[in-house]
Amino acid sequence: MPHDQTGVLDLDATMTRLKGDRDFLLTLFRVYIDDLPTKLEALELAAETRELEGLLRTAHSLKGASATIGAPAMREAAERVETSARSGDLDGSIAAIPALREQALLLAHLLRQEIQKD
Repeated sequence: MPHDQTGVLDLDATMTRLKGDRDFLLTLFRVYIDDLPTKLEALELAAETRELEGLLRTAHSLKGASATIGAPAMREAAERVETSARSGDLDGSIAAIPALREQALLLAHLLRQEIQKD
């Protein structure tokens, strides 16, 4: 995999932050993948129940985790949900979820590919 999949996963920057510790990188990837379905379900539930605080909290968590693993496009998708929720725009926050979900699927695929290399 190229080290930067058009902003989806920036391995070079993440490896630099982790001082080249690939084992730790793969651990972060595994934790992220394991937690992702729970986070996506929480977003969907918050959208269905129109719970602004749940959208805000979950999107914020996804944003941080995505930044940690070097996934800028996913971080930005989560930030769009979070920013709308923070400003009280429930419909805007909900409308941003499909793009986040699409980005999450792409990212999870790339993370699994990276893990399988080892």
